[in-house]
Amino acid sequence: MALTMNPAGINTYDVGAFDAKTYFAELLRKVKEGVTINITKNGKAVAVLQGKSAIQNEAAMNAHKRILARAQRMAELRAKEGAAALKASDLKELKNEGRKY
Repeated sequence: MALTMNPAGINTYDVGAFDAKTYFAELLRKVKEGVTINITKNGKAVAVLQGKSAIQNEAAMNAHKRILARAQRMAELRAKEGAAALKASDLKELKNEGRKY
């Protein structure tokens, strides 16, 4: 099986679709170890195999980025208008941003 290291990331490999089909069990073992596998067909990426923990880590990182962005916006409002100028409606808007319900 030909695994080629992907320069985009550590523990990320590219594998052709035919090899992915042939060596699927081995690829799953690698994914379980934390490796991300990009499956390609004719040199173009068509799918990604990654572990469940990678998906959960990505979701946590996205949530962290959203929280930091809100904190930065709140700091900008405070610097622009002063701490006393923050209105309850501004705080409520920041709190409710990103909520589904």
